[in-house]
Amino acid sequence: MDESEDREEIVQSRENGVQSEEENGNGRIEANVWDAGDKYNCQKRYANVAIGVEKRVSAEEFVAANQEELHTKTLAEYLNEMLIKYNLEKCDVNKRADLAGNYFYQVCNGSKSPGRDKLIQIALGFPLTLSETQYLLRLGGHSELYVRNSRDAFLMFAIEKGYELQRVNELLYANKKELLE
Repeated sequence: MDESEDREEIVQSRENGVQSEEENGNGRIEANVWDAGDKYNCQKRYANVAIGVEKRVSAEEFVAANQEELHTKTLAEYLNEMLIKYNLEKCDVNKRADLAGNYFYQVCNGSKSPGRDKLIQIALGFPLTLSETQYLLRLGGHSELYVRNSRDAFLMFAIEKGYELQRVNELLYANKKELLE
């Protein structure tokens, strides 16, 4: 892919929310992106879009520069970190998330791979922030909550408000959306 094709890709991405771009001198285009983020009022964030990076840097430099985007921890490690951060016991989260038996214990030791809805239930069991929930979903190999999906929008709202699982399900039921079970 040559540089003109890369620039066409940037122009296409502008239609998806990129507002402006400028070269930063390191062979990267600095792009200003509007993103819903943790709030619904479109906060400004910056995204680096690599232009020809594979021609200019080694793999080690690329990994170092993009460390934030690479998942270096497992789902189990992240959940155990969150248990410490929120000063909770596994049984507390398991109960609040309304999970059967020792399901959460199995997730925390890496022997169970939960689906997207189970991860959302686990997030509600802490309760995690929206950004922590999004990261949890990425680590679990699932898509993040997306505000243009109406069910996801209700879930995002509930997470932002700190709703417990029962109240989230009431909200979903009242709006004729699939419940978390």
